[in-house]
Amino acid sequence: MKKLSLLAASIVIGLTGCGGDGEESGSSSASFTLTAFDGYLSNAIVFIDSNDDSSWSRGETILGLTNQAGQLSLATRPEGVIAVQTLTPNGVVQQRLVSDHPEYEGIYTIDMDRPAQPMQQEVVLKTTASANVVSPLTDWIVIAMESGQSEQQAIESLTTALGKPVSPFDNYLSGNTTDSELHKLAQILTETKANNDIAQYKQNREAVVTKAQDLVDTIISDPNLDVDNSHYIPTIEIALDNTLSSKSNHLIVVNQHVAGAVQQTLSSLMINDSFSGVTIPLTKSIDGIDTELFQDADQTGSIVPSLANSAELSAKGLNAVIVAGALEITPNGTSLVSGEYQINLQASDLDSGGNLVTHGQALFPVTIQAASNNQLPIADDKVSQSLQGQITADWSFQVGTPISNMTLDISNLFNDPEGDKLKFGTRPRLSYHYLERGIDVAYSADFSTLTLSGTPTGTASDGTMSIDVQDHFHGYGEWTTVELKLPDITQ
Repeated sequence: MKKLSLLAASIVIGLTGCGGDGEESGSSSASFTLTAFDGYLSNAIVFIDSNDDSSWSRGETILGLTNQAGQLSLATRPEGVIAVQTLTPNGVVQQRLVSDHPEYEGIYTIDMDRPAQPMQQEVVLKTTASANVVSPLTDWIVIAMESGQSEQQAIESLTTALGKPVSPFDNYLSGNTTDSELHKLAQILTETKANNDIAQYKQNREAVVTKAQDLVDTIISDPNLDVDNSHYIPTIEIALDNTLSSKSNHLIVVNQHVAGAVQQTLSSLMINDSFSGVTIPLTKSIDGIDTELFQDADQTGSIVPSLANSAELSAKGLNAVIVAGALEITPNGTSLVSGEYQINLQASDLDSGGNLVTHGQALFPVTIQAASNNQLPIADDKVSQSLQGQITADWSFQVGTPISNMTLDISNLFNDPEGDKLKFGTRPRLSYHYLERGIDVAYSADFSTLTLSGTPTGTASDGTMSIDVQDHFHGYGEWTTVELKLPDITQ
């Protein structure tokens, strides 16, 4: 069963659409920051599209994940075509990615226009070598340049197709360049690219963007529609003969407040051998109105979700069903299997004609802690001794000298007897008097290495660095710890 992105969990619980308790991808030392948006794209893969196929392929360089502001900061701008790949739960690209990079298991992209749910399509957006933003508009420019146009010619082509001048490299979501019409245009382009053949989208790019602008103009002129409604996104269909048509659609949306209430209940549960069951309403009273988890302006009546992964949960010892608008979870009589899992609720997104467009999802993490003889992870003494030898032989600290090249490979330091996923502490623990003197340490994103940084400001001795790990069965205060001795800080 796929693990749930911790970022997604923090968004659901936080009820704010931004923030959360994950670290930002930005860095004060970075000289290049890329921002990806349709709405801001959180947890999207930034990569070099070396084969120009508009999809992440095995072997292509991954630069990192965007943060909740859609940003990724790097020390320098890399060579090659920078692209952003959105990920959907258990999607084709997500599965391909996890097979080569297991640290991305459970990671999916969130369009912060709809912060309580994963994106519904996998799509790639690209940008030019001179830009620091990625959007459907920069992607349109790149496609035009791939056909032989220069960047300036591509911008002129876009201006002609839209019938008005635009700045495709502006951030239309923020500051002085905020533009609701461009935001809506970009949303239509993203949905259209995701729902049509890529080759046809590229071939018909000028007709598509002209049609998209016509749809935006229609929204603006219709008193019953609102261009700032980020959930209303008409899409363009490209027929085999390259004729264009459009359909009206309000996306199905997960209500963030209802999702937050569901997640808070799930997070408070102790699902162990004493667990007897729980019923969690999938509605919440908001301003005196009973509000459902899923909402779709194209549908009348109640939207009843289905449980997409009931068989997976059953294999872990839980029955989960939807009854009378509530989620019921009970033990099924088989042995509970400890671990972190997810509950995947799904509902149909119908267009204004009642036709199925896709499915919306709401994902909720849930933890099972079965009573058993589950053991803590075990440290490999030989690896620990090798790391200590590396520190003793290669590391030295001197006042006023910046720390460099002090990285340890800890990927084989621990193993879990039951094969449970390892859970590290937030950071390795340094002796306080070393922290006071300007030394810091952090894990890599996948916890395979740790790296020291900083510039020592004073002398010190007898310092240690502790690496703490547990598994998801064990709780507060239950850790396996490896303590490594650090060299003295000398004058």
